[in-house]
Formats: sequence, structure tokens, C-alpha cells
Amino acid sequence: GLPSFKFLTFSNIKLAISGSFRLSLGFYLNTLNPYIFNNQFFFNEELTLYKKIIILFAFGFYNFWRYYLLFSGTSEICKALLSLFDINVIDNFNNPEKSILYHEIWGKWHLNITKRIRDFLYTPLTLFSLRNFNSKNKNLKFLLIEGLPVTTLFFVLALWHGGRISDFIFAVFSTFLTISSRVISQNIIFKDKFLKNRLFQELIRFINLSLFGLVLGIYDFKNKIRIDFQNDDKLILVPFLVATIICLYYRSKLKCLRINNHKKESNLSGIYILIFEVTVIVYVNLFLLLNFDEVRDFIYFAN
Repeated sequence: GLPSFKFLTFSNIKLAISGSFRLSLGFYLNTLNPYIFNNQFFFNEELTLYKKIIILFAFGFYNFWRYYLLFSGTSEICKALLSLFDINVIDNFNNPEKSILYHEIWGKWHLNITKRIRDFLYTPLTLFSLRNFNSKNKNLKFLLIEGLPVTTLFFVLALWHGGRISDFIFAVFSTFLTISSRVISQNIIFKDKFLKNRLFQELIRFINLSLFGLVLGIYDFKNKIRIDFQNDDKLILVPFLVATIICLYYRSKLKCLRINNHKKESNLSGIYILIFEVTVIVYVNLFLLLNFDEVRDFIYFAN
């Protein structure tokens, strides 16, 4: 049917503003992308090992937020527009930035596809493995109960993304990191001692968000993004610092809305947030329009 404004609600307007805010920040982050990872980077003798590691993790964290903001912003705008047709869809993302461990991110990422695969493929496979392989020896049981469902999940995702070599490389790394994360999460010492430490939690969260962004960066490891190593390499960290500021904003926003449980205070905080986000949308999009030639195309899986 035709869209109708009778389905327009204040929550849908907030969702559209939130989506536009995310999308604007995502496109702005895209203009800051100075990275390339090829032989020039990996075999550059002028860069020490620790500097390469810092650059890789900085890129991973930045890339996580770049993809997340662009993808979640588009999803929120689509959900707001579909509401005008009285079509309700699930939230495509569930604050993956709050995740501490790698496998937890996948439980909150791109839910329109991952939730369906998990419900109709991953969970049945896990139950099948538990029923049929629980009596096997420890290592074989682990491979069949933990490994088989996760491997199948990412193999299907690789086919869904297009079935190219880069898609299967993405699947292999995702499978390895997800299984490793699940193993670590079951370690009693890790859970009881380390994860209860707030500083250690934040460090693990940063590492895993960076690793997730690095895996997404498999699609960027080609001659579309460039680093000039002759210039001041401190500039390489600028996108990371901007992504960190955005991360702190979203953490503060979630904390603010969670603390202000009282309806009046919550509404007031929500209005302040909306005013701030609308202001940022205007300024960022003016910047993008005035510097249009410098705005790089968004590199997505379909490339």
C-alpha cells in the first residue's frame, strides 16, 4: 500500500534522526580513511613490528565503527521509512559495541540475517551435535559440537556475501576467532578473575572490536586506500582518535538513557540528544557537500 502519516510516531522520527546521525558520521569517517595494507605495509622495514601492530589495531577499531555506523544508520532509516507502510522489522543491530568477547559481537550484528541463520541452522545443528556426539572423546566432541555449527554458519554467510575468495577468507578468520572466543569464555579463571576487572574488560573489548574491524577489513586489503609512509605517520592515528570519540559518545548516550529511568528526566535527556544529533547531521553534511571531491566511495561487501 501507500505510505501513511497516521503510522508516523515520535519514536520513528527519533529513529530516523538516529539513523541519519549514524550515516553522517559513517560517511565522515570514510573521508578520513588513509589505510592500505599490501606489501608496502607488511614488508616495510622502516616500520617496526610494534608500530605495525598499533596501526593494525587502530585500523581495526576505526573500521569497526566505519562499517557499524554506515550499516546501522542505513538500517535505522529503512526501519523508520518502512513504518510509514505499517511494516515492522527487527532492529538490525543490538549495540554490538557493548560486547566484550568476539563471539558476542556476532550475536548483536546484522540480526536480519544472522538471527535467521542462528535460529534455523546454527541452533538445530548445535542440538543435533549435542545429541549425537556428546559421548565422543573431548577433542572430537569439541570439534563437532562447537566447530561444526560455527563453521557452517560462516560458510553460509560467505555464500550469501557472494562466494568469492575474499568471502571465504572472511569466513575462515571469523570461524577461528569465534571458536577461540567461545573457548576463552568458558575458562573459569578468565571469567572469575580477569573479566571482573573493569580495566581488563575495556582492554578486551577494544581488542575484540579491533579484531572484528580487521576481519571486515579483508574487503579493504586492496589498492583502493592509500597510506603515504613518507609523511608523519602520527596522522595514521587520526581516524582512530575520531572513532574513539564517537565510541565514547555512544557509551555515554547509553549510560545517560539507562540512568535517567524517570520518565520526565528520560524525555529531557532524549530531547537534548536529538538536538545535538540534528546539529551534527547538519554540520557534517555541509562539510561533505563542501568537500565532495574528497569523499571516498563506501567500500562494502558487494564490491
